[in-house]
Amino acid sequence: MSDVIRRYLEELEQLSVAIKNLDSPVGIVSSDDADGLASAYLFTVILDSIGKDYRIVVLDKVYPEIVERLSGQYPSIVFLDLGGPFFKYIEEDMYSSIVIIDHHMEAATPPKDIIYVNPLKLGFKDESVPSTSVTIYFLMRSLVEKYYQYSWAALLGMGEIPGEPGELAWRALIEGVKTGVIRRVRKSYRVKIHGYEREFKSLYRELTLVSTMGYYDDMGLEIIGWMRYGGMESLRDYVERFKEARKEMYDKMFRRFESGEMVFEKEFIQWFEDFDNLFYNVSPRVFDTFASTISMYGRYFDPRKYILGLGVRNPYIPGYGYLSQDWMVVPIRVTRKLEFRIGIGLSQPVYVLAEAAAFASGGLGYGYKTLGSAVVPLNKRDHFLNIFDSLASGR
Repeated sequence: MSDVIRRYLEELEQLSVAIKNLDSPVGIVSSDDADGLASAYLFTVILDSIGKDYRIVVLDKVYPEIVERLSGQYPSIVFLDLGGPFFKYIEEDMYSSIVIIDHHMEAATPPKDIIYVNPLKLGFKDESVPSTSVTIYFLMRSLVEKYYQYSWAALLGMGEIPGEPGELAWRALIEGVKTGVIRRVRKSYRVKIHGYEREFKSLYRELTLVSTMGYYDDMGLEIIGWMRYGGMESLRDYVERFKEARKEMYDKMFRRFESGEMVFEKEFIQWFEDFDNLFYNVSPRVFDTFASTISMYGRYFDPRKYILGLGVRNPYIPGYGYLSQDWMVVPIRVTRKLEFRIGIGLSQPVYVLAEAAAFASGGLGYGYKTLGSAVVPLNKRDHFLNIFDSLASGR
């Protein structure tokens, strides 16, 4: 066992003690992709096993005002798979009641009194970093009997990571195969959930599609219910319909690009906007995915500049209420040339720029070296663009 994994498992042992000491009801706040939903599901199993009540909120991204309001509603809060230095908006007297489990890169360091678990800070490399669901699966070892029967959820959360599962995910996979909840088929693996069986990467994509396209119909919470009690076969009723709806959005945006006058520029950044609010009534993660797709079309973009998408966020959060102000969502991507420059240290990593520019504008940013995301008050739009451009000028 490597020193990195040993430190990781030791940290999870300490975390298991802290989880037992959380006051209930515990607020579970997770992201709305399949890793976040699998993580929330696994955490409900943990809390049930130690007899603690909980409530679940599924978020597309963290908004500063939500952090502040949730802190007044729950004596303890667990944030799962949600990037960004949102701890800056947490009151100091709440630090000991906050748990953050994540795997995004962070430029800022959380206060030591906040329980913060991120494999990246222990030395895991990008290609081997465990997803949040894998982290919670290994946390279960100290808290849940027959934990291995939940290994399918750990593997499911790895569906967003290309290539073979990393070392820790591989351990969960082997335990799942032995238990019978994961089955190898040719060169991939199928997970079994209450009798429903599906290749894990395909299921990851389908669950993320349904959760994000159906965000305002509480589909994220519905999926967590399917994981717990069955009903995953209902997924088929949504997948094709949502694929078609998403394709229609994408086609309309592509036509916008083809018509010209869609990309705007400053010295070091370029951006496009959802002028027609095509993505207004779906999770902003759908807009993020479009940004990833369009960024591969080199003819639209200057290869030397960062690519930003600007969209207005619907203020409603299902199961929570309305945000008190209007927010702009900003997916951030790079060209292949800029990716190379970041890799050799000549340009700034995206997560550094996203965090700094968003926080300076009253928002939050997070991500990885070559892609990221931010949320910014809509009335700070120009301020954010100017700050990002100035920070992107070089190292």
